[in-house]
Amino acid sequence: MSSGREWFSCPSCGKRFTYWVAEGNPHPKVKCSFCGKESFPGGEPEPASEAPKPAPAKPAPPAAPGAQGS
Repeated sequence: MSSGREWFSCPSCGKRFTYWVAEGNPHPKVKCSFCGKESFPGGEPEPASEAPKPAPAKPAPPAAPGAQGS
C-alpha cells in the first residue's frame, strides 16, 4: 500500500499541519489536529448514486369463489 504526506490548512482555525493519504483516495476526510473540525482537502466527494427502487409488490390473487370461510 502506497501513501503520501500532504500539507493542509484548516479552514476553521487556519493552522497548518500534515496528514497521510493513501493512493487511490482522492477525497480523504481530514480532522484538524488543533480544533477538531473535519473537512475534505480535495473537495467534497460526490454523493453515491441512488439505488434503483424495487418494483412494486404484486397484489395477491383474488380468492377463488366459494372459498370463503363458511
